[in-house]
Amino acid sequence: MTEKRLYNAYRRSGGRSGFLFYFLIIFASFWAGSSFVTFLSGVVTYCHALVMS
Repeated sequence: MTEKRLYNAYRRSGGRSGFLFYFLIIFASFWAGSSFVTFLSGVVTYCHALVMS
């Protein structure tokens, strides 16, 4: 029963192209978030070094 519901949701959301679209959006969101956190970490470290020197 669960498999049939999952298949219907997959089919209604646009099939393979819809799945690929949502997958790429989620992947890009994680990638952008990770990049921003890395950038922010570098800025905070740099500012902390300036304040402490």
